[in-house]
Amino acid sequence: VSHSLRKKEQLEFQVVNPKRSLGSMTLFGKRGGGKGNKDRVKKTDLPEKICVVCGRPFTWRKKWERCWDEVTCCSKSCNSQRRAENKGSTDH
Repeated sequence: VSHSLRKKEQLEFQVVNPKRSLGSMTLFGKRGGGKGNKDRVKKTDLPEKICVVCGRPFTWRKKWERCWDEVTCCSKSCNSQRRAENKGSTDH
């Protein structure tokens, strides 16, 4: 009887992934090595503009970091629509 009890105990405490120890696993921690969020900007604090084509608001994106002052449209489709309208109005 004690032999079957030991097997049950072994099954209960069996490690799911033996290559990964529980000591190195962080259950509820943050990623990034504990740097914190002191340098991050909240999404609610990002600059915002209004699209000249559709009139919807859009926020700053990392890819627009160097040219944010020149950005006037929220998407590629709005930009192509704006360019098509400008091209049609310049034809005489």
